[in-house]
Amino acid sequence: IGGVPDSGLLDTALKNGRLLNQTLNNATFLPGDVLVFPNKTFHMMGGIIADDLDSVTISFDGTVVLSNDLKHWPRDGGNRVLE
Repeated sequence: IGGVPDSGLLDTALKNGRLLNQTLNNATFLPGDVLVFPNKTFHMMGGIIADDLDSVTISFDGTVVLSNDLKHWPRDGGNRVLE
């Protein structure tokens, strides 16, 4: 999907998080489709949300590291971080 691997920079985590959310919520996944994270490390911001996926597999052959910089995590209307 075009994520940037092996970079722990805040900007990269923000971009990778946005990209994954866009992919999960805007792509047309069909039942049986597989989204594969290759054997690399992807840093991303939290707040990953997926709706209406039916029988889609997300395969982590690599590693996803969520940012521990909660100041930059997306928040809900009550100012709570999205997990």
